[in-house]
Amino acid sequence: MLKTVSFELHHSSALEKCGMRWIFIYFMLSGIHSLITVHQDPVVVTSLDDDVTLPCELTLSREERLTKVPVLYWEYLKSEQPGMWPKVWPASENYMGRVERLDNDFNSTNKSIRFKSVRWEDSGMYQCKLSIHTARGGSERKKGSGTLLLVHDIISLNTTAEGDRWLQCAVRVSRDPGFVLSVFHVGSKQILKNVSTPLETCDANTSLYVTLSLTVPLTKSGTFECRLHLNSTQKTKETFHYNLTVAGGGGDGGKNLSAAGSAVNDGQKMYPEPWLLYASMLLVPVTLLLAISTVWLCRC
Repeated sequence: MLKTVSFELHHSSALEKCGMRWIFIYFMLSGIHSLITVHQDPVVVTSLDDDVTLPCELTLSREERLTKVPVLYWEYLKSEQPGMWPKVWPASENYMGRVERLDNDFNSTNKSIRFKSVRWEDSGMYQCKLSIHTARGGSERKKGSGTLLLVHDIISLNTTAEGDRWLQCAVRVSRDPGFVLSVFHVGSKQILKNVSTPLETCDANTSLYVTLSLTVPLTKSGTFECRLHLNSTQKTKETFHYNLTVAGGGGDGGKNLSAAGSAVNDGQKMYPEPWLLYASMLLVPVTLLLAISTVWLCRC
């Protein structure tokens, strides 16, 4: 008897636990099916003065149905005070004529915007917000997790001839520790040097960008690539071709090459212009023309 009661109590407890689990799973799945999300790409990188798209996509489950046209807002999270965030869309005075919607159909789930001619001051975090009204949930505000816009300039390459030849690579980028500038030698498949944005300068307000610069010696021939990465993704690169044999391995080689060229020019003998030949070539057709004219006048 005692065993039977114990078995029934154990069985009842197991059913209760299973029942709670099924109820939890049901509500969890129900919440997933009724989910309304606003998706944004976490990071977008663009070149200075280029146009760029900040993606934003509204996702509705099958059970949800919009009863009104969603109202779209884009804000620039420039400070710690939410009430002071500049309105990017609808465009405030600073963004008038520089920002447009990617899809002008207000019923579309694509809520992305396009920036025109990106500036350094456009770097920062942007958030997509939507005021929506659904049949099941009524009115509510949904927002994305934000998109960080980062800007970089064109990579510049310069050579110096002080002693040995050197290659200098530099680029301006938004203040972000993920940016890394490196010089790569294609022939040896070797990174010669790299530099990243210092962590201690990322919160500085003295400048909207930081300049990454490095210099490597040109001790071997081949193709050199100056590459800009954000974390592990390459964003841009510039290529430099170097011939050690022609350059002579340093500044003296360039001077020797110029001197050799001058010696060749000095050894050439200069001849006068053949004016007599030019005159004789012109005299023949003139004489022939006069003879024909004389014959024609005589016949007349």
